[in-house]
Amino acid sequence: MKTYAFKCHRQTTTATVGTGEGEEEEQREVDVVYPVNALAFHPVHGTFATGGGDGVVAVWDAQTKRRVRQYPKLAASVAAMNFSADGKFLAIGVSPGFEDGKEDEEVDAGSVRVVIRELGESEAKEQAQNDNMRTSTCVTCRDKNTDATSYQAGGHRVCADCATGFILSKFMNALRYEAQYSARLNGSVRLNPADYVDLLPSGYQQELRCKRYEYKMPSRERLHCRNTISSHEATASQITTCDEFLGKRREKRPPSRERDFEGAVRGLDYQICPNEACNCAVYLGEACNHMTCQHHSRRTQFCSVCGEAGAHDVHHWDIGIPCPRYGRPGAANAIHDGDVVLSATEDIDTDGAVTL
Repeated sequence: MKTYAFKCHRQTTTATVGTGEGEEEEQREVDVVYPVNALAFHPVHGTFATGGGDGVVAVWDAQTKRRVRQYPKLAASVAAMNFSADGKFLAIGVSPGFEDGKEDEEVDAGSVRVVIRELGESEAKEQAQNDNMRTSTCVTCRDKNTDATSYQAGGHRVCADCATGFILSKFMNALRYEAQYSARLNGSVRLNPADYVDLLPSGYQQELRCKRYEYKMPSRERLHCRNTISSHEATASQITTCDEFLGKRREKRPPSRERDFEGAVRGLDYQICPNEACNCAVYLGEACNHMTCQHHSRRTQFCSVCGEAGAHDVHHWDIGIPCPRYGRPGAANAIHDGDVVLSATEDIDTDGAVTL
């Protein structure tokens, strides 16, 4: 008996992770593996389909050990499925389960449904065995894959596993974080959503259009909800600001995010991006005083102390200039470019020479 292992029904997502008692929580990317809830063998072809707790249905070729096709994600977990006797239809039962957070809750009857998918002539067929079949190397994990089972990535190819994990997280983060718009493989290679329509949620393009409208609007013209909400309703243990984008701000209404900096000192606690097309407030938690605006189309570089525009390699932070590279002007721990930084084992004698 032959045993095969398939990487399936997994995705990379961002989760809040506690780093230890008394320490702040942080956002990390984690791999989530969903259970396979349903399995069905095609009555004609040597393939089989899997349905997972992630709402994804995929068809697999047992001979080549590769995924033949993956269908758009459904609204809830796949509970059961089966092919028709002639193999032309696939019936999929969808029902919210514990993966959707509905295990102990009353399930809405409208969310329990059966989807009938008519299969095309080649949708569930085995892949042809061909020694000359084109192969490519995944640009992220370096695995070899056929072009039929990999995806375009700006002139490169990525395997199906990296596409459903690493690449898909890029597209989803583009909706959540303006600094990560638009989705890119790296700093220069832009990813095209049209190459991943079978992986992206059905409403992704509409959400992307809404975000594009928001991101193109100058920050000071945007209206955001500033109501406070609890991320844990049962305990109200963490209070955050909603920050939902509501539309364009009216002229007489102050910028909605300005109240976040009430009582704060500009140049000490925050700074305003000097780009007039942006003018958003930026907070520096730690690290050097060189900052880069997170607005996706600006990437303006500036000093967090005085707000003057400048790249990281200019002489703005040299000795003799008011703004230090690290720390605040006049502070004992302020460091300028060119300063001699002593370690704990070094000292300076009365003549100014460094001794060890």
